[in-house]
Amino acid sequence: MDILIYGCGTLGTNIAQILLQQGHQITALTGTEKNHPRLKKIGIKATTTISLDQQFDGLIFSLPPSKVEDYSKTAKDALTFLKPNGKAIMTSSTAVYAEQNGGRTTEESPLAHSERAHRLLNAEQHFYDARQHVVRLSGLYNAEKGPQNVFVKNTKLDRNPDGLLNLIHYDDAATFVVQVLKKQPDLKTLIATDGSPITRESLAQIAFATLENDLQEPCKFNGKKNTGAGRILDNSLSRSHLDWSPTWTSITEWLLG
Repeated sequence: MDILIYGCGTLGTNIAQILLQQGHQITALTGTEKNHPRLKKIGIKATTTISLDQQFDGLIFSLPPSKVEDYSKTAKDALTFLKPNGKAIMTSSTAVYAEQNGGRTTEESPLAHSERAHRLLNAEQHFYDARQHVVRLSGLYNAEKGPQNVFVKNTKLDRNPDGLLNLIHYDDAATFVVQVLKKQPDLKTLIATDGSPITRESLAQIAFATLENDLQEPCKFNGKKNTGAGRILDNSLSRSHLDWSPTWTSITEWLLG
């Protein structure tokens, strides 16, 4: 397949590397040429512009909302690069879900009414209208990025220590998206998460014990314990449709490994 990755940051690059190994041709559309040498070195055709008449067999829309002013229009325009029978996936966020009291959240749970949620949901709708897939990602992490690194760089944070974090390693998120592209499940909304929520306080303690840092003790959280408890993501339905499981079943396993 000839696949366009629209927005090729860390996740997009990881997805591209898997697809390249599978024999696909990858084009990355980026906002600047800053990362083009790195992308081209691994076999990706990188560009900042694509002609309006160029179309692809596959599309991965992996552009963060912060990168453009009109996110919904950008998502809609991205679909014009897809061939009539092409396959497209938008990577979105589980931040669109309303649950904030520590309850269980599935693919079909109620949605939030915040400005951030609406920005994502409006963009998602274009993919649903085109009968394509949306992957809602939990928090992403790897050695360079993630909450564990924030916690070992701060002595105090104004957050609920018992607030739940739902996470997934960048590599596992990439295999999840690739599996959606391959399987083309009937389920159009999927959740990508490792299934092992962890509290901020617990992660801060594990990060303090396992990562290099200059702290005297684990990061402290000053937020109220009865606010912003978060949610427990349950993506068992997505997993069953994809026959997928993460390499890293939790960030704890990854840190201790």
